[in-house]
Amino acid sequence: MFLVADGGSTKTDWRLINGDSTLSLTTIGINPLFSEKDQIIRVLTESDINMYRSSIEKVFFYGAGLANNQIKEGLLKIFVQFFGENTQIFINDDMLAAARALLGTKPGIACILGTGSNSCMYDGMQLVDKIPALGYILGDEGSGAYMGKRFINALLKRDFSPELSQKLIKLGEFDLNTIIESVYKKPLPNRYLASLTRLLKAELNEPEIYKLVYDSLEDFVVKNILKLPHSKELPVVFAGSIAFHFNAVLNQVMIAKGFETPRVVQSPIDDLVAYHKTIKSKN
Repeated sequence: MFLVADGGSTKTDWRLINGDSTLSLTTIGINPLFSEKDQIIRVLTESDINMYRSSIEKVFFYGAGLANNQIKEGLLKIFVQFFGENTQIFINDDMLAAARALLGTKPGIACILGTGSNSCMYDGMQLVDKIPALGYILGDEGSGAYMGKRFINALLKRDFSPELSQKLIKLGEFDLNTIIESVYKKPLPNRYLASLTRLLKAELNEPEIYKLVYDSLEDFVVKNILKLPHSKELPVVFAGSIAFHFNAVLNQVMIAKGFETPRVVQSPIDDLVAYHKTIKSKN
């Protein structure tokens, strides 16, 4: 029995595989940049994973926020505490998950557009180049948090037309105090900002909203794909809710920048399970 997880900032998808049987689970996001040890243990303990942990032989966890070995080792210790020392545990970042799931053993560029964003160059076995995401404050171009931040800025700075602004204000809680509290005082402001993309999706037919989404995705392509060497010679693939729900706009951006229409999946988890079933020696 083995466990595969794709951990994002907002949610974590789990697949528990026992022979031909697969159990699908979802928990809140596990991101070591935002999640404390006790919170991670509580998420695992309160999930159905807890019922099977003594029978799980291997755990393949791929997650956001695993920027360096120190963070990975910290998360590994937490998992060892929960699953026990007899369980083999492999901790990798979510970029490797996207690459393995969507490219398999073929080279290419894998991208994630969800609450956060990221990209990497993959040689069919491992990541060989990667531009740092820098998080929702310094980077994460094209992500849900990035779009939400640009949206709030445009709305409150009066960049939108008066007619659109009035329409948007009626659709959500956009008073200054609520926004300041959600971004600067409440936990997980990146999730709050990303949640605003539901409104962007619903109002995508508005030219000003479409431009905001287009420009955000263009920023991602320019800063996180075109900066990688030989980017136009390799297939480019995308995983994540933003890539999935704004697929039509993403296609337009990619074509305008000289790329082919990319393959896009909302979650790489099932393709990732297939990868580990096929290539059992990989960690």
